Amino acid sequence: MMNLQGEYNTGEYELIYKQASVSFKEVVSKDGFVKFMAEKFNQLGKYKSSKVLFSKEVNGRVVNITYISVYEKYTLAEDVTFKDEKNGKGLRLFQYAVDTGGKIVPVNKTESSMRVDFALK
Repeated sequence: MMNLQGEYNTGEYELIYKQASVSFKEVVSKDGFVKFMAEKFNQLGKYKSSKVLFSKEVNGRVVNITYISVYEKYTLAEDVTFKDEKNGKGLRLFQYAVDTGGKIVPVNKTESSMRVDFALK
């Protein structure tokens, strides 16, 4: 996860996609993924830290980890699944979800963030 987040912070979204599993690429286009990650960066800011909330391994081939992640603007849960597709490349990104709806844990403003509201006429 730390490598993913380092690449996220430096805007290397295409590299993250390139390192993902074949199964991930079958359902997510590169352009769609890059757009998603850019929007995530715009909304959340830079990644700061994570703590593992839950992890599960299935037969050594699939690993699911749920993190509480702190970004510049928000603190929220992220669910990441890695899969070994038995192609010699080891565990690769298989699924990724950002819990912006607060279903796993409430979404909170990170202490260093600031909210600005504008009145519309």
